[in-house]
Parts: sequence; structure tokens; C-alpha cells
Amino acid sequence: ANGAFKTLKHNFINTNSMAPVANQFDWFDDEAWGAITSNFALLAEIAKETGCRGLNLDIENYERQTFQYNPALGHSYADTWNMARRRGREFITAITGKYPDIVLHTFFWLDQTYSCADGVSSPYENAEKHIMGLSLAFINGIYDALPETATIVEGMESGGYRAGSPADYNAIAAKRLKMAKRLIDPANLDKYMRRTQLGMATYLDRYIVTDEKSIWFISNDDKKNIDLLKRNLSAAAATADEYIWTWSEARSWY
Repeated sequence: ANGAFKTLKHNFINTNSMAPVANQFDWFDDEAWGAITSNFALLAEIAKETGCRGLNLDIENYERQTFQYNPALGHSYADTWNMARRRGREFITAITGKYPDIVLHTFFWLDQTYSCADGVSSPYENAEKHIMGLSLAFINGIYDALPETATIVEGMESGGYRAGSPADYNAIAAKRLKMAKRLIDPANLDKYMRRTQLGMATYLDRYIVTDEKSIWFISNDDKKNIDLLKRNLSAAAATADEYIWTWSEARSWY
């Protein structure tokens, strides 16, 4: 490798957080949460012992609706919100108890719930019907108990996958700060600013899509698309605080 890529040095253990059954995740199930916190504490301990920089935390629901409020489970929205925030505190306490200076790299973080801030004084109102609404309570709970030694990286999947110019990356960074002020509890905003890094995503398959009906289609000009990939990687690296990441599903994208 040449240039800055010689500095690649950190490994992360990948984790997922989705309900086993769609829309049936019970935030009040103490036994289930005991297993969750125990498992993540173990993963954190393994990461520390093996020299990994931390965990990659994927909170995308993958159609399981882990973070969607479900009144059919028998709990009020207010009680569920408070419990989800409590679980966030328990979650991060278990992890940092084993690895105090851990880095939690995320694909999504606040960016899946930006719309919860639309047209209301508090995102709590919109989050009740949002498919990822309770992630706001969970994330705020994490910041309630996040020690000053730990770091969270916002991977910015939504924006990074669609960015096509340096201006797009600058807009992602600006919107992130604007939305954090609306979505993070004011009591935690200073901590959010201190302990959260801006990461950036690049979806590699986008540069080989040939179906003009696809949202990922750019052009049929391979050279043009590869040149755009180079520019996007450079812009992502320039915008991110420390980490950028790539994803590919086609495997043979290159």
C-alpha cells in the first residue's frame, strides 16, 4: 500500500443488534438483557485481550424492528422509552467495565432518526411511530453512562453511501452537528461532542451498478466511476476525524 493507507492498524470485532423475532423485542425482559450485557462484556474483554481497538456495533434492524415501539407488548410508550434509556446505560457500563478505553465504531448512529427532529420541539414525539425511534432513548442512555475514556464513531452510512462530491461530505458533517443538538439530551451534548468522532462510509458496489433504475446507478463509464471512487475516498478521509469504512456485497466489485 502507498501513502496514508500505510497507517491502517486497528481491528474491530463486528456485532449485530437485532431482535430474533420481528417487532417482538421486549426491553423489559431482564433475563434477555442479562444475556445481552454479558455477551457484549465478553466481546469487549476479548477485544481488549486480543489487541482489537474495539467493537463494531451495527444497530440496523434488518426488518426485525428492534428499536420500534410496539404497544402490543403491554408497556406504555413513556415506560418503554425510559427502559430503553436504562438499557443503554447498562449496555455501555458492561462494555466499558471490561474495556474502559474502547472504541465503538458504528455504521448508523443518530443518522437513522434525523426525521424524528422534524416539526417538533422534542424528538420524543416523532420517535413513537419511527421504525428506529427507541434507538434515540438507547443512545441517550449510552451517553448517560459513557466514561470519558471511551469513544464512539458515527459511521454515517446513509449519507456516505450517497455522497458524490466534497460538498456532500461537508454537508454530512454540518448536518450531523445540527441534528445532534436536537436528538441528544442537552445534559449529554457536551459529552457527545467530546467523545464522538465523525466517521464516513463508502459503498463500493455503487461504482459497478449497471441497472439504470437502481438508486446506486452512476453511469456506464467505468473510468468515470473509478475516478469518482478515488475522489470520494479522498473526500471521506479528509472529512472524517479518524476512521472511514467501506462495504461491498458484490464481492467482485473491483
